[in-house]
Amino acid sequence: MVLINKCPKCQGTLVFANNLDHEEELSCINCGLSTPTMDNFHKLSGNEMIMMLEDKFNSYNKARVVSKS
Repeated sequence: MVLINKCPKCQGTLVFANNLDHEEELSCINCGLSTPTMDNFHKLSGNEMIMMLEDKFNSYNKARVVSKS
């Protein structure tokens, strides 16, 4: 399981909201990206997962380079 605490698109803040069908979803307050949740789990599309993992990888590499300096 991957924990998400920021938008995979713009790194903005995610909030829980209800859509027009009264289904819960996560929405970004910066860019408006919204994705549904199922049983309290956020469902990521393939592109969202790739963006999020690339961001985590880049953050890890930056921290690794800084710690070696």
